[in-house]
Amino acid sequence: MDINKVILKAINSKPSIEEYEALESWKAESEGNLEFLNTMMNKQNPVADYKEFDKQVAWENVESKLDAPQSKNILWLSVIAILIATVAYFAINGTSTTDDHIHESDNEVINFALIDESQIWLNHSSVITELSDFTSERKVSLEGEAFFDITRNPEAPFIIQLNDTDNIKVLGTSFNVVNNEDDFDIVVYTGHVQLNVLDRTIDLYKNDRVTLLNGAYVKVKNTNKNTLSWKDRVLIFDNDKLSDVFIELSDYYNIEFNGLDDLDLSDCRLRSRFNNEPIEKVLAELVNHFKLTYSKEQNTISVHSLSCG
Repeated sequence: MDINKVILKAINSKPSIEEYEALESWKAESEGNLEFLNTMMNKQNPVADYKEFDKQVAWENVESKLDAPQSKNILWLSVIAILIATVAYFAINGTSTTDDHIHESDNEVINFALIDESQIWLNHSSVITELSDFTSERKVSLEGEAFFDITRNPEAPFIIQLNDTDNIKVLGTSFNVVNNEDDFDIVVYTGHVQLNVLDRTIDLYKNDRVTLLNGAYVKVKNTNKNTLSWKDRVLIFDNDKLSDVFIELSDYYNIEFNGLDDLDLSDCRLRSRFNNEPIEKVLAELVNHFKLTYSKEQNTISVHSLSCG
């Protein structure tokens, strides 16, 4: 086990169950270790004084010791000192949801890792809130859209709370979720996901999709190649109907197309790939393929004419 990682996690108040078990194993190695631990605990200030525990000072003290040759026991004593102070501090003060436990994307896509090394990509205008300490339980809530790549841990399933009663339960898998007030969609890319909604459990595997349609959760096979376009910045069209292309472009670029209802798009299809291209380049290709004429004002594009011939 990497001692430096143990120390850093202890300083951040998030040591894992395995690291606590390693500490217990160290105590059991000899009577001397146990005696030293008891002596150190007896020398601590009254528990109320732990509120003054300074994690930065503790780290600087440990860091200075790491620069010189040390025995295994001395290194562990540094870890123990931090763990005892950290555990006592949170036993008195408890834990609370702070800005460190809330991840907001605002107007950009962000990527971050949780303490269990699970990776999350958060679409713009979305929020992930950590609802547990990620030791015995792993739980978050989601408002908006996110892609999850979850680290497997059979002893602590990963839970995404959707509302007061519904949730998503996983062990180790990757999937995309949209969870808004009137919109829900989940697509599984690897592994096994359990969707618990309306007092029923829906099991999903690779390429399975569940979407909310007229108040009902409908399970289908995912055929949309652009579900993760917001994350990967790639749009793929493989002989797709032009009416569907405009829907994808509207979602991806957050723009509105006007005038499409007055045009016959039934015979228009597009085969192309756009890799993080600006909307102007996409429109230029539509002009080339379909003789598209349009005008643009801020986030609105008015389509005047096009030809599928």
